[in-house]
Amino acid sequence: MNGSGVGTSTELVSYQDFVWRLCKPGEVLLSEMTSSKVHLWHMVSAILGEAAELTQCMEALAAGEISLVDARENVLEELGDLMFYCVGVTKTAEWQHPRSPEYIDSVLDAFNETDFSTVEKLYGLRWNAADQAKLAELVNCVTGAAGTLFDFGKQWFIYNKPFDRKALEVAILVLRHMINAVRLTWELTEQAIEEHNRKKLQLRYNKLVYSDQHAQERADKQ
Repeated sequence: MNGSGVGTSTELVSYQDFVWRLCKPGEVLLSEMTSSKVHLWHMVSAILGEAAELTQCMEALAAGEISLVDARENVLEELGDLMFYCVGVTKTAEWQHPRSPEYIDSVLDAFNETDFSTVEKLYGLRWNAADQAKLAELVNCVTGAAGTLFDFGKQWFIYNKPFDRKALEVAILVLRHMINAVRLTWELTEQAIEEHNRKKLQLRYNKLVYSDQHAQERADKQ
């Protein structure tokens, strides 16, 4: 405490209390939300979740719990989910404004300046027993890119920084690049991934209309 009796930043509190004091209150978050912010939060959070499921698949494969063939089927499904949410990100209202040629060039320049050395070392990797130990390394590149995308989104929907469309667009391009590397490794085509995702979600959502009930029931898994 200082001389005035007001607590200082060095006041000793339990770590739990320390954390609770610094968590942005839920009611404040709700008051600052817009439908666009909530949508982006939904999409980038889901991308992180799907990346985590890819990681779990590689862990199961490394542990001998699933075969390479079963892992490939799982990768097919998870890449479809990732592609779904990547497209969903672009439905954010702020994403709809026209882009100038100069702006597009600046996005591509930033993408081309990205350090891809980690994933480049894994080019040529294939889904076989010989390369099995490295498959998880490639998936980690997807998870890292997903985390970067989430962080840029968080700056806007949590911290209320200005919407940084360029940073988000570059992050999406990087994530898609990582997804493509995984796709090629498992010898999957974009068409096959999209068709699998379409078939799954058409079974899950009657007449292509979202409902919580259908999301919970997951008819495609029955």
